[in-house]
Formats: sequence, structure tokens, C-alpha cells
Amino acid sequence: MSPFPRYRSILPLAGFAVALVLAAPFGMAEEGLRVGTIKTLRGEARVLGSGAARAAAIGGAVHQDDTIETGKDGALGLTFIDDTTLSLGPNSRIRLSKVVFDPDKGNFAFLADIARGTFMFVSGAIAKLAPQSEKITTPVGTIGIRGTRFLVRIDE
Repeated sequence: MSPFPRYRSILPLAGFAVALVLAAPFGMAEEGLRVGTIKTLRGEARVLGSGAARAAAIGGAVHQDDTIETGKDGALGLTFIDDTTLSLGPNSRIRLSKVVFDPDKGNFAFLADIARGTFMFVSGAIAKLAPQSEKITTPVGTIGIRGTRFLVRIDE
């Protein structure tokens, strides 16, 4: 008989909790870390990542290195982990090169590459905490973010 009988039933649960904690990083590496969420969607849009394309869906995750495309009738709105918002109009394509928001470690980045289309960008916390860490590249130049909003159109 255990000298601590009321704690005996907790031990199996503690082992289960440890197993969950140890397994969590492996699941995250497989799926990738969510850097944003699709909030609005109209028409055709897809997310290309991890070597596969999937139809965009409201509530769906976007990850670092994903490419988001809208069709000729498509529009999509994203909210990122730092509350940056990005809206894509028809025939748009953007690649999320690097999105990092870790204020506890002072680690920030928002790097994206616009290939074509129409975009409305409203900066979030990264622009306030580390404005030098945000850059949007286009085929004709780089947009440095300093805590702002902008609308850009890139024709093919």
C-alpha cells in the first residue's frame, strides 16, 4: 500500500501528460507552425505548401513558405499571428517567406514576396516592435514597413 494513497491514481495521468508534451514538437514539425489564418474567402483560392496544393477555406491555416493564390474571381483575407492583416484581390499570388513573432525572445520577421495581383496590407505588432523586420518584395522593388497600411497592385 502506498504511503500516499490519494496520489496513486494521478501517476498514470502524469505519464500520459508527459507523453503528450514529448509528442507535441514532432506533430508541429510535420504540419508546420501556423503563422496566419484565413478569415475571409470569396471565389477560387488555394494554398501551396509542403509540395501540395489545397483549396483555401475559412479558418484554414497558412504556414511559413506557403504560397497563396487567388483565381480570376477570388479574394481572400488573412490575419497573422501578430494581428497583421492582408487582403488579396483577384489573380493574386504571394509567398510567405518568413513570419516570426516571438516577443519573449525579441525575434520578429515578416518577409513576403508578391508576384502579382492586388493587396491591402495593414501592419500589426511586428511593425510597432521591430519595423526593420518587415519587408515585402515585388518584381519592381521592396516595400519597407514602418507601421502603416498600403494598397499595391502588381500587373503580370
